[in-house]
Amino acid sequence: WDGVDELNKPMKWTYFLKSEADFTDHVRFAELDTEEYRAAHPVAAESWVLRRVVLQSGGQEVVNLVVRRGVPVRLDAVLPEGESAGVVWTSGDPDVLQVGEGGVLDGQKLGESILTAEVPDLRGVIAAKISVYVVDLTSASPWAQETVTGYYLNQLLPYELCGDLQRELTRAELAKLCYHYIFKVRGWETATLKNPFRDLEDEPFIIQILRCNDVGIMNGVSSNEFLPQGTVTREQAATVLSRLIGYLTGETPQASGDPAYVDADELSVWARDSVAAISETGIFRGADGQFRPKDSITRQEMILTLDRVFQNYPVEQPEQPAA
Repeated sequence: WDGVDELNKPMKWTYFLKSEADFTDHVRFAELDTEEYRAAHPVAAESWVLRRVVLQSGGQEVVNLVVRRGVPVRLDAVLPEGESAGVVWTSGDPDVLQVGEGGVLDGQKLGESILTAEVPDLRGVIAAKISVYVVDLTSASPWAQETVTGYYLNQLLPYELCGDLQRELTRAELAKLCYHYIFKVRGWETATLKNPFRDLEDEPFIIQILRCNDVGIMNGVSSNEFLPQGTVTREQAATVLSRLIGYLTGETPQASGDPAYVDADELSVWARDSVAAISETGIFRGADGQFRPKDSITRQEMILTLDRVFQNYPVEQPEQPAA
């Protein structure tokens, strides 16, 4: 009864196994309120308490969980009162997540799996299910491991990009990184977004792209194309970093002169000032006198530069109105 508001929508259990006292907001039809009807169809004196298994980590109930590959996590299954049977743990995708009998989770690779804890019950089996997302920071190069891990522990790295860290970064992924960074350090205000780009159909990071475009952090490759799966070049990364700092602090880094690189003539006109400025800040530099502006940048390299922004450009949280 009243199980769904709309067809094919999630079920509700508001009036499931309830007592008469739980129906204070309902009025019986006259024909359902006679002594004869009540005697034939009595309502329970007390609500039935659904027996369930509760999964906990560190004493706190969890409904979803993120696990790092190489860092096992133990879950506790809190059983219904008086239950003494053992727990059967099952991973929906053992290639992503393996689970031992004692509830020890061991992530295998980047991905998501459903974890189930089942307990035999007098009326069958009761179970708890949670979604577990496995991240793989071990895919970073040895020289990047510590910084990438620290960036992740500061909750600045979105789960979708917590793997394949040596892979070339796409423009859509850069928007995701910037959006998530701003969300964590300052938050986003409500905004109405328009989509000027015709190549974002079915793009999972469309909101992040449009947000970064709306505030001027990232532009399209033309007035109506964003090229979300295009790889990010080093000069593009430098330009976005400069705009990101300007957006967060109100002061875009300024250079004292032209880019001091032997390959400066390879820089695009629109990138020259940003490359010079971001290089002077120490956030993002070249090596051996070269900047290599047209080379692609990897996920881990971009994370390292964003971590330097985080360390060097603290952002004050906006004041909250008094309650």
